[in-house]
Amino acid sequence: MARRHMPVLQKIKEQFENENPEGRNVVACLHVTVETANLIYTLKAGGAISHSQPQSLSTQDDVAAALASEGIKTYAIKARMNSVLRMP
Repeated sequence: MARRHMPVLQKIKEQFENENPEGRNVVACLHVTVETANLIYTLKAGGAISHSQPQSLSTQDDVAAALASEGIKTYAIKARMNSVLRMP
């Protein structure tokens, strides 16, 4: 699990959870991978409301589904078809 290798993020997440920040809106635009999911969970604890993916080829759909199931609005899907990528 990536969380074990990112102790600083875990500390920040715990701090956010203890502070229970309100009135903050954080939006992230990160690749959807197992590693960045840990950061996204940390940002959620700090008030993040949504996440979008800048590069569809690196999206891990299972990770995007897990984030969405945790209530994080996730706008990401792995696209391999030219029509989805809008390539000629």
